[in-house]
Amino acid sequence: MQLRKATTTDAMLYYNWANDEAVRKNSLRQNRIEWEHHRNWFAQKLQSEQSYLYILEEEGIPVGQIRYDIADGEAIIGFSIDRAWRGQGMGKAILQKSIPMFQQEIRDRVQGLKAVVKHNNIASLKVFESLGFSHSKDIEVAQQACTVFRLPIGQPHL
Repeated sequence: MQLRKATTTDAMLYYNWANDEAVRKNSLRQNRIEWEHHRNWFAQKLQSEQSYLYILEEEGIPVGQIRYDIADGEAIIGFSIDRAWRGQGMGKAILQKSIPMFQQEIRDRVQGLKAVVKHNNIASLKVFESLGFSHSKDIEVAQQACTVFRLPIGQPHL
């Protein structure tokens, strides 16, 4: 498996993944995303020094995406896996491959990683727990129960 940075040519791939029914269900904002909005958002993310987007590939086939958004000294993680690859450990794989790459790119700009996961997203809850992220607290976002996970930068579990 290879991890690469996302490019402008990946806009449609990200759009299709973002509008996948299961991805929308597990997202904090569940409404379908319109192309024009996505196109602008994607271009802004690629240009931002606060966002890092990567794609995991298996023999050149895109498997999933992960994004790190820096805010308040933390990098907030969001990821999704292509439906054809779900249930095969790709969520864990994309985190294991991307965290060291992200750390190398950002150096000392963040103190830790953060993920907000809906309570009914069992697969993602298990992924973050298995990688040593600590359960920070439970919160409600848009009337949805969520768990906040945190991992200080430099943890050796990965």
